[in-house]
Amino acid sequence: MTDVVLGLGLSAAAIRGSMEYGSIPKVKVKDSLKVPQKPSDIASGWQGYGKYPGVDRYRDIELKPGKIIYRGEPNGTEYFTTKSAIIRSGKDADKVYTGLQVEKHPIHGYRGVMQGYLVNEKVDAAFSITKANPQFGEGGLPQVFIPNIEQLLEKGALIQVDKITLGK
Repeated sequence: MTDVVLGLGLSAAAIRGSMEYGSIPKVKVKDSLKVPQKPSDIASGWQGYGKYPGVDRYRDIELKPGKIIYRGEPNGTEYFTTKSAIIRSGKDADKVYTGLQVEKHPIHGYRGVMQGYLVNEKVDAAFSITKANPQFGEGGLPQVFIPNIEQLLEKGALIQVDKITLGK
């Protein structure tokens, strides 16, 4: 799980005020100020404004070792889907990404590769079926959101194992 530290505004104000008098206090952030944030809350927070005004209904899940999930590459994000969703979409980029309700890049189009990742340890994630942003397609495909994916990849919690090239 990830933690969000609250109350930094007051700490910053205390430091700024002390700097005027020539000393900087040691500010200790107490654990009581940390609020654990569920993956479903983080995923929901990434929607609801801008180009993605709708918010999908996420639920928290735990990915178990042995599960393989897929994300678009290059420059993948925290969002993944399943192999069965890719197969049901005929391995067609338009069908995959409209099913996932992803905005098409105006120059490069959709990503052409779905990179598979093997889960090596329990990973907290959020799951939903895409429905809330029909301006980018009909939706209906499963999406899995994994917070802090880059740190998890660095420590080997997920590793690349499979690659599916999409037709365009």
